[in-house]
Amino acid sequence: MFFACEQPTPAPEPKINDEWVYHMKQYDFNGNFLTEFDRVYQAQESIQDNNVAWAFLNDTNHLNEGWPGGIYRMNEDGLWYTSNATESYSALFLKYPGNVGEEYYYDIPGVYNYQVSIVSVNATLLVPYGNFTDLYQYTISSAGNPMYRVWFDENLWIVKFDFLGQGGTVITASYELASYTSH
Repeated sequence: MFFACEQPTPAPEPKINDEWVYHMKQYDFNGNFLTEFDRVYQAQESIQDNNVAWAFLNDTNHLNEGWPGGIYRMNEDGLWYTSNATESYSALFLKYPGNVGEEYYYDIPGVYNYQVSIVSVNATLLVPYGNFTDLYQYTISSAGNPMYRVWFDENLWIVKFDFLGQGGTVITASYELASYTSH
């Protein structure tokens, strides 16, 4: 695995065929390592709704399985998600910019109802794609239990995504950005 010493050059707004490769590690509920592999996500189409562009990201290895398959867009208050850009139930996924300690709900009726907390606005993180500074870090909880931790860059979007078990004390899976290719 290659580790860069410099922070990568920021990416532009995603275009069709842009590609994110995430190195994934899976663990059991006690935190014991199980397996690792790479997952490739690609912006497969741009969907227009009310003159707003949404990027459809899909796992090219396992269509309709795993994260972060879905429809995303970046706007002035952060990264939004919807399962269908023509529906009215999109939700703010990762607020940007924001303040440490700020909390909000990531709520798509009947699908998701998570509380999101901004933990840091200047997190430092080393992933296979490089060394990052000034990342936003979020904790996403359900019914008071931490479910996910996310590190976000406004240009590359998701840099790292941890799935948590045991009430948020154990990482059960982790996606780390290994590469980004703009086409």
